[in-house]
Amino acid sequence: MTPPPPRQPPGAPDPGQDPPAHARRGWWTSSAGLSALAALGAAALVLAVFLAGVGGGGTAAPERSPSPGGPRIVLQPAQVAGLDAFTAGTAGEFPPADAPAPTLTPGPPAAYGAPSVSGGTRALYGGTKGRASCDVAEQTRYLTEDPGKAAAFARVAVIDADGIGRYLKSLTPALLRADTRVTDHGYADGSETSFAAVLEAGTAVLVDDRGVPRVRCAGGNPLSAPKAAEGAGHTGQPWPGFRASEVVAVHPASQTHRSFVLYDAGRDKLFRRPAGTRGADDTWLG
Repeated sequence: MTPPPPRQPPGAPDPGQDPPAHARRGWWTSSAGLSALAALGAAALVLAVFLAGVGGGGTAAPERSPSPGGPRIVLQPAQVAGLDAFTAGTAGEFPPADAPAPTLTPGPPAAYGAPSVSGGTRALYGGTKGRASCDVAEQTRYLTEDPGKAAAFARVAVIDADGIGRYLKSLTPALLRADTRVTDHGYADGSETSFAAVLEAGTAVLVDDRGVPRVRCAGGNPLSAPKAAEGAGHTGQPWPGFRASEVVAVHPASQTHRSFVLYDAGRDKLFRRPAGTRGADDTWLG
């Protein structure tokens, strides 16, 4: 007589049937196995990133671009009116395309958001001997014929609106020789606006007696000192040769200047321009 098969414990699978799905799972599908796999995957990813940085020529991962809603610095090319222009342009000249950049030793960024140089630096600005880069009389007319614009300009410049003509005449026309960070103040919807900007080298400006650019002549916008904008990206079309690392800011000279030494790129010579003059009193140096 054949003995009966041994009894299985309650819930045990029938020896003649495939085990249920949960009994067929390997160790890698258990909770402990999944945790181990996750740890191994993370370690492999870290190793891959490390090897890419070391074995791939030592190149670090590229910086992330600022978020679309983050702070932006507007790129303002030299020969366009630009964002929120106050007036039509009054720029009267532009430097040659191959004009050399100045040799500068800027200080740390500090509060300006870019390495800064003194407004009294020799040959910081350029121009053409005997010729003004801005038409001050025309700029005055554009501003004063519109009371709303005159009032807005005066608020930014911290002057009386009826003193705009005197103020502009006190400034000296020149050309930027380096891409320069500023706070640009425009005019839109009947009021002044304000935005961080980089002005392209070659931009015609009016500078005060401490060498700080105060008006952008291509659009009549008043300018003030830049502010730090950590993590800000740039908006607008970069011009050929633009490098964010080479942008400078201009801080006021330690004392007022009665004249400025400018560089004439067309003649490759330096000349002196008395402050507040338009070119008639320029003299060559050397």
